[in-house]
Amino acid sequence: MDKIFDDKRAADLLSRVREDLSSLRDDVKRLAQHAGRHTLPDALRSGRDYARDGIDRAGRVAREHPAGVSLGGALLLGAVAAGVWWLIKSDCCRSDGADEE
Repeated sequence: MDKIFDDKRAADLLSRVREDLSSLRDDVKRLAQHAGRHTLPDALRSGRDYARDGIDRAGRVAREHPAGVSLGGALLLGAVAAGVWWLIKSDCCRSDGADEE
């Protein structure tokens, strides 16, 4: 009794599952490599271009309406600061850091 199973069908199914898992592992590895080389950099470039366009638009608006932008900029800066403060004070980030230690 060299095999785990005396049942030929069960042994064949186990062999197929082993091959499928090996193929799945290879496919996941290729997917991660592709995403790291192509998908994520493309998304980052797109985000960079979107941010650059937003900054250009904000600059044009600031040149055209300086008083309105200063109030809007102050409100936006306050909202960003409040969001950062909320993230720092919340437990979401603190629990992740505690797990790593």
